[in-house]
Amino acid sequence: MTATSGIRGRCAHCQALLDLEPWQLNAMALQEPFNCNHCHKPLKLSCPAQIKRLKRFGGLAGLRALMLVLCATLLLVTLVLEWLGLVSLAQQLSLSALMLLGYLLVMGIARRRLRRPLQLQAG
Repeated sequence: MTATSGIRGRCAHCQALLDLEPWQLNAMALQEPFNCNHCHKPLKLSCPAQIKRLKRFGGLAGLRALMLVLCATLLLVTLVLEWLGLVSLAQQLSLSALMLLGYLLVMGIARRRLRRPLQLQAG
């Protein structure tokens, strides 16, 4: 069983969608060609815009952990503020709902960016 990264690419020769493996992502980062799983012709990533998109995927890796920490921190702070009597229960619930909505919005945008396939060029 091979591990996939969740990033997809489109072959320039056969137009097949490929689930890219970590070694293929490393090859693309080094601008080395690799073979398509379907047509076995060489592919590489040479477009500057596509290379920039590939490098941005690294920043999305820590996004989920960052958002979980931010949500937990906000929930704890609002809980303490409610205990101290500085905010009401309704305000605490509304802040929690806003944080949940923000988390879902940010993670949805990140997932959509990951699902768009990279356009691979002929190597």
